[in-house]
Amino acid sequence: GLPGSVEQEEYGQWFYLVTDSAGIRPRGDSSYCRESKQAGASRVAAGEVVQVDLRRRAGWTKWLRLVTGEGWLFDISPKDRKVRAVEVEVQRGDWTYEVCVDKVAVMSRPLFGVASPTSA
Repeated sequence: GLPGSVEQEEYGQWFYLVTDSAGIRPRGDSSYCRESKQAGASRVAAGEVVQVDLRRRAGWTKWLRLVTGEGWLFDISPKDRKVRAVEVEVQRGDWTYEVCVDKVAVMSRPLFGVASPTSA
């Protein structure tokens, strides 16, 4: 993930689910160097889906440019090779759900690193 080490670049539309329980702070460039960190930027929380319009591969890392203009995330950390975000398919539509058990928690997004609640 060093500057100038981009092996492949592709434009398109992709969606990624952030899996890092601490969230990911966007960077100003597709680089892992200290200068690319955006200290004031808000973290993208675990469970959030982000839209990406440009991907750059550098080694095992894909740098992901956010369509919002907030900066760049990475899917696999160049530092420790931990997976921080995964590509997902987003489907939109109107669906009806039927609850078949009592006391079911409804969540707006996936939760990572949290034990499943048990019913009493």
